[in-house]
Amino acid sequence: MQPAHVTGNLKSEGIKKKRTFFLGLGLALLALVLGVAIPVPSGWSPAEFRALGVLVFALVLWATEALDSTVTGLAVLVVLPALQVISYEDSMSGMGSTMIWRLVGIFVFTGAVQKCGLDRRVAYQVLRLARGNVKIFFFLILMTSFLFIFLVPAAMGRTVLLSTMVLGLLTAMNIQPPSALGKSIFLALPMVSLISSTSIIVGASTEIYAAGLFQTILGFKWTYMSWLIANLPIGLITIILMYPIFLWLFPPEMGSFPGGQGFLKEAIQELGPLTVDEKRVLAVFSMLLVLWLADVSDFFPAELLAAIALLVPGIGVFTWKEASKQINWGTLVLFGSGLALAKALTATGVVDHLSRLLLQVVGGLSAVGLAAVVFLLTVVVRLGMSNMMGAVATLLPLVLAFAGTVRVNPVWLGMVCVIASASGFFFPAQSPGAIYTYAYGYYTTKDMLRAGIWMVLVLFIVTTFIASFYWPLVGIPVHV
Repeated sequence: MQPAHVTGNLKSEGIKKKRTFFLGLGLALLALVLGVAIPVPSGWSPAEFRALGVLVFALVLWATEALDSTVTGLAVLVVLPALQVISYEDSMSGMGSTMIWRLVGIFVFTGAVQKCGLDRRVAYQVLRLARGNVKIFFFLILMTSFLFIFLVPAAMGRTVLLSTMVLGLLTAMNIQPPSALGKSIFLALPMVSLISSTSIIVGASTEIYAAGLFQTILGFKWTYMSWLIANLPIGLITIILMYPIFLWLFPPEMGSFPGGQGFLKEAIQELGPLTVDEKRVLAVFSMLLVLWLADVSDFFPAELLAAIALLVPGIGVFTWKEASKQINWGTLVLFGSGLALAKALTATGVVDHLSRLLLQVVGGLSAVGLAAVVFLLTVVVRLGMSNMMGAVATLLPLVLAFAGTVRVNPVWLGMVCVIASASGFFFPAQSPGAIYTYAYGYYTTKDMLRAGIWMVLVLFIVTTFIASFYWPLVGIPVHV
């Protein structure tokens, strides 16, 4: 039988969820009704107002989480043709995008890496380099999490993997909350996962989606290498700067681990030598990396080829039944609904209208000033969303159209929006990874807000500096 205070808390939480459900759903449905019923002002079309209604409908549900984000995505796919904003065929066309199937291949590959234990082996070996020094260990945690974008191209996967290993290490050494070291690590891991996601084009589903929008709306084609060259410095510099900031905010309570090397040595010994499955995954990863570096993924199904290789009996490492559990089908639906919403806003002219209104407000600013406005707007929108996809799906079409009206390179300004979408640093609810690490009890929401303010400021400064001085050198000029 549960204690009275626990039962009371659960009951209170249930009431709160019900209120959020009814409030969020009510406001979302009201947006749809108003989009259909409000008299259309001069210069606007009924389709534009209906598209705006669907946009607000989606934003409210994503922000309040009255419905699961996947259910909201499905609703968007249905509501757009139901209100005759775009055709059913156009609404569902995003679900057949090559980007969707690239994601399927990446999910399967990530699942194979985690199933065979290759990720744990690499992480343990890297962390062992610290030789018991706490500060070096923390730095290696940051770098390992960052570099794992190449091995585990899923932000949540990276966070869960390293959190689990670090928790085992801290538990073995009886380091419990409150611990400044644990606070720094578990705050940093979800932030690093988000920041690193923007460094490669397959770092997260949002980046693949954004690349698709650049190609669909602007005809600009990002390749694996061009994205890597342009954006890797932002993530790397930001995370390197995170190291001294976190040591200053949360000074570790010890200089060296009591027996930490012994725990890592024992964990590595338990893994034993490289298994056959690990060698197979390494071979597939090498093939996939070569294909990515050769920039053939846009016209050759590299990720699906890797997935097939990992599923073929005698060659692969698991069955389709096992692999299908690794595929986040909800993310695929969210991806497709984001493309449909972007298509609706563009096709009906909403994006053009909003960009003209924005032009009247901030059109006189310099390119750097516009970048600051876009960054801030993305950060604010991101406050109410638990995923990067929603923010990018909402803002990127608008930013791309607006940039053209002020003669700023749309690719340049659009990438500022994409980078800023990673800034879910203020509250645990802003990212699944933060929700996961928050549950360990090593940090409070106040701790996250304190660290998050600093990291958003650092990310903005680094992004603005790189965008102004480095991007033009690698083919992304500020002006067109």
